[in-house]
Amino acid sequence: MIMKELIDEKTFVTGLTAAAGLLFIVGAALFLGWRKRRPTVFFASLVMLIGGPALWLLWLAYCGVVKHFGLDSVKGLGVNLVIFIAVGALLGVLLGFLQRRRTEN
Repeated sequence: MIMKELIDEKTFVTGLTAAAGLLFIVGAALFLGWRKRRPTVFFASLVMLIGGPALWLLWLAYCGVVKHFGLDSVKGLGVNLVIFIAVGALLGVLLGFLQRRRTEN
């Protein structure tokens, strides 16, 4: 029996690109439409505006690390973990700061 992947890389990249673009577009629409009326929608729109491009950029970083170190490299895994944790922490701190600043006003 021949094992076959569920999806290939091209399908994954197409889906990831669509998800990142859709997040950005929906975030922009929410940001422009409900900026003043509902603070929770405003914050959700910021998360989507930042999340879409961040998702795509993390994919590019992952591909670059895998291309450099190889798919089965422990060093590559470590570098990717550091990148993903650092970006996640940075975005979390930034969004938390924006949320606290918004609720204080």
